[in-house]
Amino acid sequence: MKSVLIIDKSLPIGVCSNVAAILGMTMGKTIPDLIGHELLDGSGNSHPGITTLPLPVIGAAKDVISFIRRSLTSPEYEGIHCVGFPVIAQSCRTYEEYAEKLAGAKFDDIAYLGIGLYGRTGKINQLTGGLRLLGSEADAAVAA
Repeated sequence: MKSVLIIDKSLPIGVCSNVAAILGMTMGKTIPDLIGHELLDGSGNSHPGITTLPLPVIGAAKDVISFIRRSLTSPEYEGIHCVGFPVIAQSCRTYEEYAEKLAGAKFDDIAYLGIGLYGRTGKINQLTGGLRLLGSEADAAVAA
């Protein structure tokens, strides 16, 4: 199994960090097996479980993120779990406001600041194979 976060690489670093945190929290809640059990250190102090899988944070253009999200409706990608942070959520002050705006949006019109994926490694790689880590040198060279 594999998990990955895909974030709009044009966003400022602070917004990217916020999107990654929100997606990570949501994935941890919706996919409980991603979080390991509580551990004790050598002194007997408790440490909450952390992710049991690597969680690379990769960058992509907003249209690529939307394309990947729409691709997940294909039977080919059945079983891939996706969480998203839609652009409309960023402007909302309450969860209720977000719920209302989301209810009025058509699926194909929803743009994303980022998405988190979890599923079979081969299928995740098909969707993300050409993408690089967020902030990688290749992205920096393109931006310069």
